[in-house]
Amino acid sequence: MITLAQYAEMKARLEKRTPSAVYAHKKRLRQDSKPLLNKLESEWFAFHRNLFPNCPPIRPQSKRYKLANGLWYKPDFTCSAYPCDMEPLRETAWEIKGPFVFRGGFENLKMAAAAWPEVRFILTWKEQGEWCRQIILP
Repeated sequence: MITLAQYAEMKARLEKRTPSAVYAHKKRLRQDSKPLLNKLESEWFAFHRNLFPNCPPIRPQSKRYKLANGLWYKPDFTCSAYPCDMEPLRETAWEIKGPFVFRGGFENLKMAAAAWPEVRFILTWKEQGEWCRQIILP
């Protein structure tokens, strides 16, 4: 049995707790709060949406492709059915690279193009203020 004084003391302690302290439990779901896109990727995404407003939805960092046992490749943007250069609709993935890219950034892209020949992989970069692209052959 609890006394009235003990009850008042417990109530006072609970009222002093802040809402964040009340809910300070370990998270059950892993959720990342940092932004998905860097500055260059955001710029390309806005440029592409303005240039082609009626194209199918392009989703940032939404798919990943299995390359080998335990090795995955996640492009910056993907689209399930995208028209490109008088070709039929194909699944398309874009990789946006900045000016300071070293060799290690391209190997997974080339492996993905070889492992997934039905997907069109496009390397995109900005050179002297203009967007350039290269289709990666399988």
